[in-house]
Amino acid sequence: MPFGQPTEPTPPSDLRQFQPPPRPSRTTLWLVISIVAAIVAIVLVLQFTGGFSSSEPSPSATVSAQPSPETSLSPAIVGGAAIPFEGNGTGLFEILSQEWGPEGLTIEYRISLDEGQGERSFSLYMFNNATLEVADPLDYELVTVGAGEQYTGTVSFAVERGRGTLVLSTFSTPLAALDITG
Repeated sequence: MPFGQPTEPTPPSDLRQFQPPPRPSRTTLWLVISIVAAIVAIVLVLQFTGGFSSSEPSPSATVSAQPSPETSLSPAIVGGAAIPFEGNGTGLFEILSQEWGPEGLTIEYRISLDEGQGERSFSLYMFNNATLEVADPLDYELVTVGAGEQYTGTVSFAVERGRGTLVLSTFSTPLAALDITG
């Protein structure tokens, strides 16, 4: 065999391998456009319903009020059953009392909202610390608190006695959590 000659004949080139790749179809284009539009719509809904919150306080003409001495000396706060929150306004979340009964747990709580924030809505749920099982309240409605106001309420859960955590939330976003003794 002379030097430089191929050992095996090469197959002829296929003309299709030199063609540009196919363009996306109109269906693919509409699918991408509708996904982007859905994401934009969700972001706008969350922005205007309070799902997203600014980390900076909004400017107001009034000075935020400091907690009153009565609130500062509350036994619930001294006992560790209170926690400040932020995210849907700022304020204080407290457990005033809890009582276990045959049907489950009943909790008296208070939500205090700081001045200059407008009206805010909150909800509660709890979970068992051992199993992480989430429990929704029995016959519970969304709580609305005005700026500079306090809301005191009672909530009941059909749960077995044990250590748990009561969670203050807004639009499914947890804001603060307090321990429940078993």
